[in-house]
Amino acid sequence: MQILIQFYIVIVIIPLLLLTSAKQILRTPFLTSLIVLLSYSVFVGIALEIGRDRVPMFFVLSRFIATTLFIPAAYLFLRNHFYRMQLLRKDVFHMLPSLVFCAACGVVFLKNGNLSFLHYSATQGSLNSGEVAVVSFQVFSSLIIGFYLWMVSKMLKTNYMQFAKNISDSEFNPVFSENGNPEKKNGTHPLFFQ
Repeated sequence: MQILIQFYIVIVIIPLLLLTSAKQILRTPFLTSLIVLLSYSVFVGIALEIGRDRVPMFFVLSRFIATTLFIPAAYLFLRNHFYRMQLLRKDVFHMLPSLVFCAACGVVFLKNGNLSFLHYSATQGSLNSGEVAVVSFQVFSSLIIGFYLWMVSKMLKTNYMQFAKNISDSEFNPVFSENGNPEKKNGTHPLFFQ
């Protein structure tokens, strides 16, 4: 599961870094929230790796809540950026994974009296336990990450293909003659801006 989260973060962070400036990150509350959620999740993850059993369960739970909020929020930011959209009222639907996670944690806490499956999942990340809560949590997390990874990949592919088509159709993409020199289009040299 961790590899899926890390892969998703890499896929999302690269366009964020390429498309936004530091000023825009600080001026856009939605983007600032994304960075805060990601930073919190990463720092608590590091604390879990270092401290293992000494990290309070609150931080483990809040890390997973931050992650389940970051994953759809990153998709929404990229969607809004690429398609020039704003957040819509129906986008609240993307909070559903976080709400389902919180509800499931509440049910497990009422049934078992603890949330030890979160600590187990956070530190070991393997499916060698027979606990239903651990297996269910990991399947749920993998499905959510996989769905949003597919959505982001599809969106990036569509926009990259459109970008590549625009570059190949533009005058800035020179057509080379047989001797290797760029040919002039409409009396202008294609390698220089007009």
